[in-house]
Amino acid sequence: MSYNVIRRIPALAAAAAMAFGLAVAACEAPGGSGEGEGFLLRDSAGVALAENDLAALAGAEGGWVDGTSAWRVSEAPIVEIGVQDGPDEYQFASIVGVLRLPDGGIVVGDRSHPEGMIRFYDPEGGFVRRMGRAGDGPGEFRMLFGLWSYRGDSIAAWDLQASRLSVLDQEGELGRTLSFVIPSDDPPAPPGLRAMEGGRVVGPFRDGTFLVQPGRLVSAGGEPVEYQRRYLRSSPEMEVVDTLGPFPRAGASPTVRFPDGRRAAPFAGGTVRLVRGDRIYTGSAERYELQVYDAQGALERVIRLHGRDLAITEPLKEAYRERWLAEAGGDPGAARQLESALADFTFPETAPAYLGALVQVDSEDHLWVPQYPLAPDEGPPGWDVFDPEGGFLGTVAVPEGLQVQQVGRDFILGVWRDGMGVPYVRMYALER
Repeated sequence: MSYNVIRRIPALAAAAAMAFGLAVAACEAPGGSGEGEGFLLRDSAGVALAENDLAALAGAEGGWVDGTSAWRVSEAPIVEIGVQDGPDEYQFASIVGVLRLPDGGIVVGDRSHPEGMIRFYDPEGGFVRRMGRAGDGPGEFRMLFGLWSYRGDSIAAWDLQASRLSVLDQEGELGRTLSFVIPSDDPPAPPGLRAMEGGRVVGPFRDGTFLVQPGRLVSAGGEPVEYQRRYLRSSPEMEVVDTLGPFPRAGASPTVRFPDGRRAAPFAGGTVRLVRGDRIYTGSAERYELQVYDAQGALERVIRLHGRDLAITEPLKEAYRERWLAEAGGDPGAARQLESALADFTFPETAPAYLGALVQVDSEDHLWVPQYPLAPDEGPPGWDVFDPEGGFLGTVAVPEGLQVQQVGRDFILGVWRDGMGVPYVRMYALER
């Protein structure tokens, strides 16, 4: 089996662990800190601050090496599911979630198939069964939106349009269905404001409760309202038990308006909202910082990475302009309108620090953060990996075009599209 070599700092994990121990001890005395090569972990009012400096890490003794100790991802997938033309059970169009089960089987949620939106495959990728027809009955979906591993060996599936949660076993048998009317926010909407549809379940905690994003508030005239949105924690029976947040969120990104009414927002990094185990991972990609909260909404850890050049250069700006003008399709009138819009457009000075919507946490509690692709239409140039204490371990080269859905101890599972835009489920071997 062939592998892509991953750049990693082999001595950093030990340094981070040592620094973490020092920081824990220092919590008893104000101003204490733990130090490693390019890594500082200190306590600030009970919150662990993990600071990583790329320049110091690159120059540290034993740092930035290629070799057998590095993490590696196989060049070719070890499992691939999907076809352009062929049996219906292997065709995908709108994948919303992919999971690998404890027995090695793979579950795929694809909202495009009215006869079965959730499909089960064996460890080699062979089709086993499907469930979840379009409809309003038990085990049916109007709009499948989320698919997660749930407590025990169960699977939780969220129907956004019906605001309904279905819990399945590994065989696809329906255990229970729960409807949930998501409040607009807590406290209730102020006078003159009303709830807008769009609340959703973000994901489950280890104890079976859920993090829920309420619907946004708008004015009576229908305009969005700027406010600090709070989140909800619901019981396994979908009853609100707590209010959490507000959490950091990204500001509005500048957009270009196309002649046909579309808008494009170059260099929009988005916001992290992720639940794994009993932790909430959040962050705004406007700077390289991520926050880790416990299930009660208390901030536990802040992870930062310094020293990466994110400047948006003139060649990058020109690449975007050329791409947009090419989308005018040879229509001179449309091209002139677009050129006028581009003349008034001001690019941001720096790119986002990462792609917020794609951040993952693996089965060993390592944080995987995709770098922002500076060139148009490119995938993440690499994934930054941090240990559970927030120490930077290095950058992993994930196969080009793979949208990572799950990272296990020895595999990476995700969605890949071919040149025709047809999605496939692919699993690669991961060697740590």
